[in-house]
Amino acid sequence: MKKITKNTIDSLDNLYNFVELIIAYILVFSAIGLIFFSVYEVIIEFLEHRDTVKIVVTLIHHLLLIMIILEILWTVIHYMKTKKLSVEAFIIIAIISSVRKILVISASQSVADSKSASIISSLTTESFAQGLIVLIMVIAIFILRKSRLFLKELDEE
Repeated sequence: MKKITKNTIDSLDNLYNFVELIIAYILVFSAIGLIFFSVYEVIIEFLEHRDTVKIVVTLIHHLLLIMIILEILWTVIHYMKTKKLSVEAFIIIAIISSVRKILVISASQSVADSKSASIISSLTTESFAQGLIVLIMVIAIFILRKSRLFLKELDEE
């Protein structure tokens, strides 16, 4: 019975590692595909003589999404190697996501009518909240890194 259980556990562990590998490849191909899509979209928007600010915001939006994908990929690879999750990676993903949201909000504000003051006020409040989230996440990374240094110093003593 113990041999069957060990074989089952080993098989499930191998299957789990295989699924992790598939996820990593999907993330790589997603990032590559998004790079090509971003370049294509920017070229099309330039050819259609769209607003340059909108084109730049779209490009930055896509680049930040690629950064999120790469950060998730790094987290998956790190986990596959060490079997430990990195809290800092998730905080960085949260920061990048909030910055993307701020950019989308800013782009929406620049396009909004001057007549829709309530919409602009709502977008400003949301933008402020996202900025506050970024600040909190940066402080969290600072505390995390300082605590690592502190623990390392304690280990050396």
